[in-house]
Amino acid sequence: MSTLEKTIGLLETMPDDKIETIYAFVRFINSDAYKISSEIASIKAEDEHRVSESIEGLRILESFVGTLPEDFNYEQELEEARNEKYGRFDRY
Repeated sequence: MSTLEKTIGLLETMPDDKIETIYAFVRFINSDAYKISSEIASIKAEDEHRVSESIEGLRILESFVGTLPEDFNYEQELEEARNEKYGRFDRY
């Protein structure tokens, strides 16, 4: 007995409300939306690889935490960098 014949046998014993649900599901599987969702699943696998690479990069960056001198003045350094980059625009 084929899978189709087995499925038809099961469907004949089910109530109509379940048949409608199964019909909607089969239509979805047969649609382009299902094919797209399968493609999305493969893209997600690629994204997971990229995320793991990104996390490794983050760990490398975190290894630099605490390497600045204790007397480092963030605000002063930021102001100097801004003046160096944008200071020439203040003259006009």
